Amino acid sequence: MIKILTKGDGTESYVFGFTAPTARAEADAMKDALGAAIHAHKFGTQTPSGPSGASSAAMALTTAGTTGASDLWSEARLAKDMALQMSLLKSDSALSNTFKEAVMSGSISSEQFWSTRIYLLRAHALEKAQTRGPYNVLAAVRSTTVDGVARISLSREQIADIFSQHPLVKTVYDENVPRVSEDQFWSRFFLSRLFKKLKGDKLLQTDPADTLFDRYLNRDDEGSCYGIHGISAGMANMNR
Repeated sequence: MIKILTKGDGTESYVFGFTAPTARAEADAMKDALGAAIHAHKFGTQTPSGPSGASSAAMALTTAGTTGASDLWSEARLAKDMALQMSLLKSDSALSNTFKEAVMSGSISSEQFWSTRIYLLRAHALEKAQTRGPYNVLAAVRSTTVDGVARISLSREQIADIFSQHPLVKTVYDENVPRVSEDQFWSRFFLSRLFKKLKGDKLLQTDPADTLFDRYLNRDDEGSCYGIHGISAGMANMNR
């Protein structure tokens, strides 16, 4: 928790609690941002503006994750998180236009474009983590039946939400894609016992086994092992 005292006509106190799995990194980032703002106010200095109007205080908030404990916001992960990048471009029309002019024209690569904007990605990831509702995104995914075949349509934003809310799924994805194609990964995931477990459903003996996803059943949603379960071999397929 972080407690803040404000002084005006009287003294008021505010307590901010952090409960997410990345609570320590979020608290440290907020502390650094507050420190930068207080320093600027105390010494009467102007906080310089950065890209997209970000102040130095905001940049302190977003760059603090590089030294924090949260791998979720590490530079390496953010640099290859296409779902998060697309989400940021959709939310910032000016940045989207810059991306089109610089990358779509072939002037620079996508990797070069994002390498200088990691702090924007980190700020967007933090914003999404803080504003995400309490619902389980996996429970919101619905399948439709076409010609007797179950199909699931996923948007990049939904994938980003799944990765953000369930870090274990991101771990499984990173460890198996592209060895397993992305389409096959998701079609198998939504038939797996891991999907049922993360969604909060009870696992049954009749549930189909999958050698890829069953390996992760003995991990919690942060990827830590907590026990060994008997796992039967098998494979489930599903058209996406």
